[in-house]
Amino acid sequence: MFSGHPCLTGSIASNGTQPFNDRYSITGQFAAFATDMSRTAYTCRPPKIGVPAGIAYRGCNDKDRAFAGFKPGKPMPNEICGLVGGKKFDICVATNNFDQCLGGAVNRGNRPACSADHFCREDYMCQSLPPDTPGIGKVKGVGFCSPTYFIFQMRIDNHATPWSGAVRATMGAGFGAAEAE
Repeated sequence: MFSGHPCLTGSIASNGTQPFNDRYSITGQFAAFATDMSRTAYTCRPPKIGVPAGIAYRGCNDKDRAFAGFKPGKPMPNEICGLVGGKKFDICVATNNFDQCLGGAVNRGNRPACSADHFCREDYMCQSLPPDTPGIGKVKGVGFCSPTYFIFQMRIDNHATPWSGAVRATMGAGFGAAEAE
């Protein structure tokens, strides 16, 4: 188990005349059973935050932030403490005031690791860490898998407006922190 795995089973109801109206119904959960965000256990983040089939997620701990699992000559770990959004990111995008709010809207969270030899799944892209990330020298040539629909410049269907319904989140909780009540 590592961050990025799907964690839900379901079925898709296709709409032949309007494929953009296909619907996904959850039928079960097979992984990531923790009920609260955790630095040690995996939660299953739901499709409503933009992750088809759910996504296993574990917060970064101090060792993750220091890239302790990355050792010269050893295989690349499956996950890396990359960059994630959350409620603050959704609010930032909805306000169109990127210069003022984007810096405070991005957190660190575990994502699948990727490189030129280790690809992301087909609907994700390999994103590099910023050059000022502490310890970046340990992970040269390694990035993190990020869904293109989480990058506001890449999204073509408009970003979710966080105040369209009641939301709750703990500040700084990271990836997928905002949930409808």
